[in-house]
Amino acid sequence: MEKILKEKIETRRLKLVAIQQQIDALSQERIILQAEINALREILGELNDKTDLSSNLEDDLNIDDIDGSYNTRLSDNWRKILSNIVKIYPKSVSIDDIRKIAEDSAIDVSDETIRSQLSLYTTRGWLIRTGTGAYQITAKGAAAVGTKLPKLIFTNKPRTFT
Repeated sequence: MEKILKEKIETRRLKLVAIQQQIDALSQERIILQAEINALREILGELNDKTDLSSNLEDDLNIDDIDGSYNTRLSDNWRKILSNIVKIYPKSVSIDDIRKIAEDSAIDVSDETIRSQLSLYTTRGWLIRTGTGAYQITAKGAAAVGTKLPKLIFTNKPRTFT
């Protein structure tokens, strides 16, 4: 009986590993496709002499708030952190990246608080998970801090946090 249970556990564990690998591959493909869409929209906007034809994945998939009833108040500290995440879009961020942003901005925040806020902002649609422990700001998240996602311009210039 014990052998059978161990075999079942191992079979299911291997299936979970395979599924996670598929999720990671699809998440990476999703990021690349969204960047390509945004770049093509930017070119189209320049051709049509429009300044902003950018969109985000939520617009492309027609995802809306379920009821729009969540509280959108945002502390000054988290507004600053999210604003810095907008500046590095389309790069995904981890807890370590957010901790570094907070430290560079002289904001004291615990890992527990970071995880809690990541969960909250993902639920609100302000962030999307791009992989295990990786998040990307959305147009909705940028709007929550009073800005828009930057147009994708490919450069070798490093970005800095303020």
